[in-house]
Formats: sequence, structure tokens, C-alpha cells
Amino acid sequence: KKKKNPHQKFKQKIKTKNILLLVALFLITKSLTAQISIPSDSIRTTLCKKWGFTAIIMNGQRLPNTSESLTYEFIADGTFKRISTDGKTLNGTWEYKPDQKFILLKIKKTALHIPSLSNSELIVFPGNTMNEAKNGLGVGTVLTPLGNN
Repeated sequence: KKKKNPHQKFKQKIKTKNILLLVALFLITKSLTAQISIPSDSIRTTLCKKWGFTAIIMNGQRLPNTSESLTYEFIADGTFKRISTDGKTLNGTWEYKPDQKFILLKIKKTALHIPSLSNSELIVFPGNTMNEAKNGLGVGTVLTPLGNN
């Protein structure tokens, strides 16, 4: 059996690390470009409740929240309220975009979008598209349902 010289071992380690790095980047990118996969006719009933802030997503990593109390309350008529930690309430509108499979949120001149929604969690990212160049750090907000909505 032929032994690998140290140079070959080093090249193999680099190759393995590169493959792992590519897999990690793919998974991060996949999470940023996630699309809502629940049926269109279930969007309203899944979304329309009160949601509380539980974590921040940054570069694919979830950072648990301990101090924020941000809430969103979505209403079936296409409006929502966002109440921040300091009690300030902002009103906005929401609209499901079936062609892009995300929900667009508008508060005054600010646009956000929800690319991921389930009965137990939704994720909000800044911007009106899933263009990663506009959110280089992959910063998002994770919310879960509150109480008996």
C-alpha cells in the first residue's frame, strides 16, 4: 500500500475543509432564500394571530432573545400592528405574493418580508425582495405565536 506524503495529506485536509465550507454556505443561503411552502388558502389563518419576538438570525445563526418584547399582530383584512419594546405601535399592511412565495409587509416607507411561515414560527427579513445583496449579514427576526390568539 502506497503511503501519502505530507503534502498530499495537507491537500486532502484543505479539500475537505473547502467542501464543508461550501456545504455551510449552501445551507445559509438556502435559509435566506426559503419560501413559504404552506398552501395559499392557509396563509391567512396561519398568519393572523399575535406573534412575539424570540430570536435574531444573523448569518444563519439564531441568537436567542432575552430582552426584546417586540410583537406583531396580523389581522385578516391585510393590516398588522407592530408593538416595540418601548410600547410604540406602528400600523402596516401585509400582502401574500404567491409568485415569490413570501409575504410583503409595509410600514410607512419601510418594507419587510416573511419568507418563512408555519403554525409555530415566522421569520421577518428587511427589504421587499429576497435579494441577499440587500441583506448581506442575513439579519432577520424569528417570532412565535403568543398565548391564545
